Amino acid sequence: MESVPQFALWPTCNSSMDPIVTLSRKITAERSDAETPFYIIDFDDLRYKIKLWNEVLPRVRPHYGKQICEVSVHYESSIGRAICFFTVLISLQHLFEPDAVTFKVAVKCNANVAILSIFQQHGLGFDCATRNEINLVLSMGISPNRIVYAHTVKSPSYLQYAKNNGVARMTFDNSAELDKIKQFYSEAELILRLKVINTDRYKMSEKFGCLPEEAEKLLKKARALSLKVIGFSFHVGCQNQGSDVYRNALRLCKQAEQEAIQLGYSPKLIDIGGGFEGFRGQEVNFRKIAESIRKESDLLFPSDAGYQLISEPGTFFVGSALTLICRVVGKRNYKEINHIYVSDSVYMSFLPALYGDYYLRIQPMQSSTVYSEDSCGEGLVPTRIYGTTCDGVDIIVKQWNLPALEIGEWLLFYNQGAYTEAIETGFNMLERPTRFYRSSSPTDLEAAREALTNHMKREVESRSLGGKYI
Repeated sequence: MESVPQFALWPTCNSSMDPIVTLSRKITAERSDAETPFYIIDFDDLRYKIKLWNEVLPRVRPHYGKQICEVSVHYESSIGRAICFFTVLISLQHLFEPDAVTFKVAVKCNANVAILSIFQQHGLGFDCATRNEINLVLSMGISPNRIVYAHTVKSPSYLQYAKNNGVARMTFDNSAELDKIKQFYSEAELILRLKVINTDRYKMSEKFGCLPEEAEKLLKKARALSLKVIGFSFHVGCQNQGSDVYRNALRLCKQAEQEAIQLGYSPKLIDIGGGFEGFRGQEVNFRKIAESIRKESDLLFPSDAGYQLISEPGTFFVGSALTLICRVVGKRNYKEINHIYVSDSVYMSFLPALYGDYYLRIQPMQSSTVYSEDSCGEGLVPTRIYGTTCDGVDIIVKQWNLPALEIGEWLLFYNQGAYTEAIETGFNMLERPTRFYRSSSPTDLEAAREALTNHMKREVESRSLGGKYI
């Protein structure tokens, strides 16, 4: 690790090899005895997603959202000091200029402050669900006007914190929440979350949202309490790629708007939630969904009538921006299946594997082939990949066809940006992956470096006072 410069210029633009593969080979060559996994975080991928969103959904302003990661970069304590190891990897490619559209996206799936700094620089807003998430975003100098408090159930202390810090826009979906808001933050600007029926992998409607027939009752109560309702929101669920569900949800918002108008409200904000897949190769699907949203929203909520459309995408922006590189640390053959053990775990970077269905891709570092669940062919053998903990359920890949792998090999796991860094645990006291960063934009490079440095300073200062900075 020490032989890799903290801030290095990596001239990869003239290479025919993918820059992520090139960089990973360079890093592992200089860490030949290391087994700790590491991320390569690609800022160019983040900017590509911003550009794509701006192209196909120019009216919809994303809020990047919710769950916070404890620390954004790899660090260790030594003699009472926190020592931060992070490397920014930058290639000599053309500089991409940010689009003018302001985005607002969801913090929950990855709260690495280096990533947040890129979104901050490019004008995105932020969807937060807790006091600590709001605190993190505000600590970066981001205006509270760029934050939506997108949790329908908030504790009294969280409401007071939002009020004290000027975070006015927030969601609700039940009567008790209105009473709470009236007591602790009566000036809040409220967004009623509607329940939509979905059949996606990770359902949201069972926990959140009010039924369409409940909306009028809640709006009447909000009016009776003299609370301000500014719009409506919904969330179709994570990675739900059906056009119809978005169209139907927008129509529910229109119905609720008509009820609100009858009560004297003039709601002009529509939050279409998230659930957009963010992996390379999925652009065609995203464009189809976006076209459906664009047509329906232009029909129901035209821009010349003063409507504002926002969204809460998380995975879309960060899903493909992170590649995790792990080492094979063990192997055996059991019942004609190769069992491979790698230096990471579902308790660290692979929690989505427990759901059994996400867009994982694997490439042995010395190979040019990328494998998926459907891979087959000569030379491939049934393979199961285990995490390194002592838990039997620590299975990253249940069974894929992969080439024979040997102890000491490094594997690249693509599409590891969402719900990985944000959900690392301390189980078995595993080492957290090291972070490396690459970009073709000097501006992004400097913003990330400054954000990481400031974050570590606040962390160290807080610990010296016996507290914990989030």
